[in-house]
Amino acid sequence: MKKNRLIAFLLVIILAVAVIAGCSSSQAPAKKELVFGVSVYNTEDAEVLSFRKYFEEYLGPAFDVSFIYSSSITETEDEIAFIRQLHEQGVPGIISFLSTDLDQVLAVTDELGMYYVRGSGSISSGMFDKACAHESFLGIIGPSSGMEYQAGKVMAGYLTNAVATSATNYLIIAGGISVGNQMHVDRVLGMLDMIKGTYNLKLPDEVYDLASITEVTQVETGRSNVSITIFPGYLRGENLEALRKLIADNHYDVILGALSLNLVIPDVIEAEKAQGQNIRIGVVDSFTEPNYEWFNQLDEYGNPVIDIVIGKFSATVGPSFAAMYNACTGHADFLKPEGRPFRLYQDFWIATSAETYNDLYSRSINIYDNIYSTKALMEVMVEYNKDATFENFRDLTEHTWL
Repeated sequence: MKKNRLIAFLLVIILAVAVIAGCSSSQAPAKKELVFGVSVYNTEDAEVLSFRKYFEEYLGPAFDVSFIYSSSITETEDEIAFIRQLHEQGVPGIISFLSTDLDQVLAVTDELGMYYVRGSGSISSGMFDKACAHESFLGIIGPSSGMEYQAGKVMAGYLTNAVATSATNYLIIAGGISVGNQMHVDRVLGMLDMIKGTYNLKLPDEVYDLASITEVTQVETGRSNVSITIFPGYLRGENLEALRKLIADNHYDVILGALSLNLVIPDVIEAEKAQGQNIRIGVVDSFTEPNYEWFNQLDEYGNPVIDIVIGKFSATVGPSFAAMYNACTGHADFLKPEGRPFRLYQDFWIATSAETYNDLYSRSINIYDNIYSTKALMEVMVEYNKDATFENFRDLTEHTWL
């Protein structure tokens, strides 16, 4: 009898331990996957796609993070609508690659208690100061206005040195100059100043009011043998078709892009054949796969299809990911050591040959030895390195890598 009671007692103890262990296991917090929103201006843009590949195929799996991308957004109201959709899905923060009205957008992220970072871009000092008044704003990473201006100037200088003859016709494809895209404004200003200086032109003051240029504009250069045409707007829909027609119907010696020209380069190749001459092409864009293909393809005259690329690279957005990861894991204060959002700068890479382009391109897409590797980013993520400092983050972000 005593033996049976002892066995029964032991069974009760074993069962109780099993129940407690089971409850303990079910109540233990499982690691929760983070989800970041990403707002973009064109889902088919090569730079956007290169950033997305780096996020989704490299960083996401390594840090257990997934991403919800917007559709193609150009209006502030559309980004606000996207942010509200993200909030309904429980997304804590958004990395934006837009040039929308920050003040309006941040009022909404403040209201919803979300984090917001401009992942790679440029804004005016006035806009940044206004943005700093918003609690939800973490900061912005990207080239300074001076870097953007210099990129346009250097690109135009390289091409004017190659073609500056008695007659030269320039086409500047200016992107979002009239809708507040500060990056494109600065780049085009640099291009104009370089062309002006090369030919000693007297350009009218109004041409520098780029926000007012909403239609194809023939600039008065004061010289019959030098022409400058400015084509504003993003390359989509009717605007893209209008640009294709402009290239086909006119005789340009140099085409300068403040944004990717991937969609119209085939049209330029056809124009070269029709004109019987090489057309020089330069872009301030990014080290993307399409630009890799164009740089490594020769035209009928034995020249690379693209002559110069000044741009960002796929891993450029690594620090913005690290910033959002810090904020969404409870370390937003790490990003504001002085109580103010950060403004960090990354300069462009330059390639004027296939060899240089290929070397730099490979350094940004390599999954084994990437410039902004998972190991490097962990060093500035508090979850992985309790000793991380904001200065570590600044140094990593602003490192030139060249």
